[in-house]
Amino acid sequence: MALQTHRLRWFLPAFLFAALAVVAVVQTGIIERVSYLVEKGRIRAMSEALREPGVAETVGYSTRTVAQVVLPAVVQIITTRAMTVGSGDSSVDDETFRAAHPWMDDSPDASDGDDTIEAHELGSGFIVDADRGFIVTNHHVTADAERIDVRLHDGRTIPGRLVGADVASDLAVVAIDADRLHAASFGNSAALAVGDEVFAVGHPFGLDSTFSRGIVSALGRSGIALGDSGTTYTGFIQTDTLINPGNSGGPLVNTRGEVVGVNTAIATASGHFEGVGFAIPSSRVVALIPDLVEGRAVQRGYLGVGTVDLRDARDAVDELGWTADHGVLIRHVQPEAPAAAAGLQSGDILVSVDGISVESTVALMDRVAAIPPDTTVTVEYFRDGQLSTAIVALARRPDGV
Repeated sequence: MALQTHRLRWFLPAFLFAALAVVAVVQTGIIERVSYLVEKGRIRAMSEALREPGVAETVGYSTRTVAQVVLPAVVQIITTRAMTVGSGDSSVDDETFRAAHPWMDDSPDASDGDDTIEAHELGSGFIVDADRGFIVTNHHVTADAERIDVRLHDGRTIPGRLVGADVASDLAVVAIDADRLHAASFGNSAALAVGDEVFAVGHPFGLDSTFSRGIVSALGRSGIALGDSGTTYTGFIQTDTLINPGNSGGPLVNTRGEVVGVNTAIATASGHFEGVGFAIPSSRVVALIPDLVEGRAVQRGYLGVGTVDLRDARDAVDELGWTADHGVLIRHVQPEAPAAAAGLQSGDILVSVDGISVESTVALMDRVAAIPPDTTVTVEYFRDGQLSTAIVALARRPDGV
């Protein structure tokens, strides 16, 4: 009996300990879930308050509130890939490596000769679907990554996987398996005007959750060279909001806490911010997300015309007799392109596509690109003093165009 009692005494405390541990885990999970729901409700309430008519425009609107709404959705993207460094025939020398990775304290010594190391690149992103764990970032942030890790605003680091990327727009979608996520909301980038206040959010130089303020400096910036990224899609938002290495892929938000752009590039002679940054408009991002989250190649419509904005060809437009302030002047038509087959010519003023007025070359590019290839559209144009229409069967936009 004594032996049995002794064994029971050992069994009983172990059973109680296990039961208490299970209860503790369950309670912790419940507490975390409740805390998340409270935080989610608080963010939603602040977000809705910012969208009330006139709230964002009043003197009393709170920049702090915008930050509190947006920051929980912004993440740091940490990519890992093999990099050859050192002297000789290495692809990157030591001086270049240190200049490009100032936050890394384990850069190699060139005197050691050529070495292949595990290099870490830092970027930003933001959650767009809290239920499925989808995150938008730049393609150049994830390009050639052998491993992707995502650091959340609450400090958790979660393995990520690339589910879709588009070189032409420099956009990518990364997915994570995690709960208690907060998603950002999109705003209308087409409603932006020069002088509007905007905020850049991200992780410059690896500095967590950095929030900076500026204005929209210009809209529809085209012909911006993005190094060797392969990006050919233009029409950027230009901003003086602070954008530095590590900000790429983070959101540009308006005073309502809505994402109106994805911070992508800077114009610089020094390698660091000099007051000119560029962001991809949210209207373009929203249009591409359905393909990216499904891992599909983005198929863009193609008209095959080269155009110029009316303000940049005012004399020619006046000579043609066009007095309206919308439309674009066709400079050339690609042979055998859909526009040529439909009879459009150089010197025509393209006025609308499927009844939607064309305001600029960038607007035309975005409008046509958003329409699937092989779709038939009605194009209105001005020629010889009168308006006419043409039925155009769009083709697939060639790579690199």
